[in-house]
Amino acid sequence: MSMVQVMAQTQSGGPRADRTPFYGMRIPEDIKKMVKPANSMDKSVFRKLLQLAVKHLEASEVQEEEFLSLASDKAPVETLRCVFAGILTTVRLAIRAPSSLKADAFKADLI
Repeated sequence: MSMVQVMAQTQSGGPRADRTPFYGMRIPEDIKKMVKPANSMDKSVFRKLLQLAVKHLEASEVQEEEFLSLASDKAPVETLRCVFAGILTTVRLAIRAPSSLKADAFKADLI
């Protein structure tokens, strides 16, 4: 068994895959912290945060007002910042992923 196969063991002990996910062997902290708040977040707010992350990566300046306008009782600013950081990390890692990354593998990694 190769080192990659040994390291790809899940907690249950079974092999997960013969490849490394696009985010690496460990899920980055920003992504881990984003999961719970993102699941309870309104989809439209999440989409707007995703648009802001893409805008940021395109080297456009994201205005603080754009970010703060999304805040509400259900999505306070700290929650928005946590989710934004996770989205930004996810998109950056996806962009850096090899061009051989297939859409199905990418979707599986996100689950």
